[in-house]
Amino acid sequence: MARTPAPATSEPQESRTGKRLESWKEIAAYFKRDVRTVKRWEKDEGLPVHRHLHKTLASVYAYEAELEEWSKNRQPRLEKSETAEPQPRRLGWPVRVVAAAVVVMVAAAAAYWLMRPSALAFQQRDWALIAQFENRTGEAVFDGTVEYALEREISNSRFVNVVPRERIGDSLRLMKKPPNTIVDQSIGREICLRDGEIRALITGRVEKLDNTYVLSASLVNPETGVTVASFSEQAVGQRETVSAIQRLSDRVREGLGEQLPSIGKGVEKLERVSTPSLRALQLYSHADGLIRMHQSDQAVELLREALQEDPQFASAHVLLAHSLSNIGRREEAGPHYQRAVELSKNSTDAERLFILASYYHLRDHRQAAQTLELLLRLYPDHYWAASNLAVTYHSLGQPQRALPYIVRRADLRSHNFDHQLRAAHALLVWGDSRKAEPYLERARRIIAAEEAGPFRAWRAAWVTLYPAQAAWIKGDLGGALAEVAEVAGQIDSTAEENRNALRWEVGSFYLNVGRERAARQFFQAMTGPPDYLALAGLGLDDQPTVRKYVQFAPASHRAAILMARAGLLAEAEKAIADPDTVRRAYAPFLPGVWDTLARGELALARGRTADAIPLLEGVVRKLRLWPTPYFFLGSEALARAWEQQGDVAKSLAVLEDASEYGPAAVFWGPAPLFWMKNELRRAELYRRLGRETDRQRVHAELARLLTHADPDFPILQQLRRSQAGGAPVSR
Repeated sequence: MARTPAPATSEPQESRTGKRLESWKEIAAYFKRDVRTVKRWEKDEGLPVHRHLHKTLASVYAYEAELEEWSKNRQPRLEKSETAEPQPRRLGWPVRVVAAAVVVMVAAAAAYWLMRPSALAFQQRDWALIAQFENRTGEAVFDGTVEYALEREISNSRFVNVVPRERIGDSLRLMKKPPNTIVDQSIGREICLRDGEIRALITGRVEKLDNTYVLSASLVNPETGVTVASFSEQAVGQRETVSAIQRLSDRVREGLGEQLPSIGKGVEKLERVSTPSLRALQLYSHADGLIRMHQSDQAVELLREALQEDPQFASAHVLLAHSLSNIGRREEAGPHYQRAVELSKNSTDAERLFILASYYHLRDHRQAAQTLELLLRLYPDHYWAASNLAVTYHSLGQPQRALPYIVRRADLRSHNFDHQLRAAHALLVWGDSRKAEPYLERARRIIAAEEAGPFRAWRAAWVTLYPAQAAWIKGDLGGALAEVAEVAGQIDSTAEENRNALRWEVGSFYLNVGRERAARQFFQAMTGPPDYLALAGLGLDDQPTVRKYVQFAPASHRAAILMARAGLLAEAEKAIADPDTVRRAYAPFLPGVWDTLARGELALARGRTADAIPLLEGVVRKLRLWPTPYFFLGSEALARAWEQQGDVAKSLAVLEDASEYGPAAVFWGPAPLFWMKNELRRAELYRRLGRETDRQRVHAELARLLTHADPDFPILQQLRRSQAGGAPVSR
């Protein structure tokens, strides 16, 4: 296929400069020739003249910069004798249209070597961002559809990485722009420059002349804003535009440097993952956008309509199944997963494997993991494969195997705060803690660049305070306290929605190092949430404080856990059954965990130990993936249940498993405090089993961490009592 600087029916790119000449007469005057001569140059030698989209194609314009470039590269050079050329015979309209098309192809062939996109320095697996295509047809079905289809087609390449829309959304958020911002060439270029790893920007347009559609795409160097190559394809009628997009995709891939044999493998499967129905593709793209905004219920109807347009659309079947699963209608989802698998046999490797993994996820997580592993071997930068594989290994209870994919997901979306935080935490818990710092630093940069917002504020506060916690663990309490004091001094000047979160983390730090009075000052300055304050009271074995705050907490399973711990059993049972509790129980990474823990705690509080153990075992296994204070609460409850059953060995095994994390790896608030409380209990079990060396080792570590604690700090008092030979007691 020929490459052209721009299709004959399109306006030039924004990067072109110079005066615009509005007629044949002005173009001829520019060259000091007659009109007949410049028309012949356009016909025979590809003079860069543009036509407005009128049926006669008679209205033309040109740019001086393009004419000058053409003149420099033209062979043979202009000769004066050309003015004497006879006027060519006037052709009929159909012939002129064909001739114009031939001219475009000839000009494209001539420009091929001049327009090579070497300035992009694009290498295998580099990133390309597709901006919104300009719709000049006046037909709404093309709005947002062409670039979406092109994105899906180019994503089949193992050479080009298309920037996922989630990554674009991360950049828009940092630019303080809404997620539905139209990414035109200007916004797209800014995203590329902010991201720093995107090597090419793809822009384009779709135009119409009679029943013929012209689809064009241009490769833009983000650093300079210069268009380095352009391509175009034509389609007769709407139905042929999808095939034209597929051909355009191949040409863009070739323009970025992909070898023809590689592209040819995809061409063999012309249908690919798309649909011949432009309307179905548009509905699909709109539904996909809704799902990304967590509006799966609205996406369902759009996808059903898309499948009415094209029942053979495999991707629409799997997306509908996914949407139905998201809103709890799994029985309806099953047949669509099955149909997607049947139809995926003729799809590309990327789409087929993704559909199979989605299907297996409902039935066999191990098979789903194997399929996603294969997909990532073929497409190492497939964002959703990495993300889903991390979730799948979590579901299998294999966090160490999830670790590389959590980290990969963070690298693929380096401007996403939540992914950086999860990667840092996963490395602290299951990997090399030294490798966590780059992800923490990314998270800090994101915090500095944007408002955290009410929900993210709590996580951002943990990132802000982590250096203090790390210094404390290493024994540098002076440095840790200096870090905390600096943050504490800035709380009142921060945004109001961030103050509670910072007070919580500062208060939790003081609590973890044994400075109870300092901690209470920050907790008392908080305006909520009540269940957080009740949790802090529980860490201090302060039952009046737990009861004081938990009664004001909204109905939730976590509130029910605290109620059970405070002896408010009837209130806990009521909270578990409250409809609002069920509504708030959504936890995609840990489904059912809070409900199970609340029921286990309540059963244990009512003396039903045999009922409590299986509930607590299941929940501790899940919570182990993210060791918050509730993981240590659940572990303590399970250890206590086994001890009540007379099995000290199993009780100790539970506490030893929880002990592996250590205070440096645990996540959020007073988790280290609850870890230390469990360590005291572990030391006591060692004493009962005659394992004095192990007991002393635990005592020594706790004494080191509490070197600068208040003398009357409860855990320090219990530690001293235990060291003296007595059993630790709770206040």
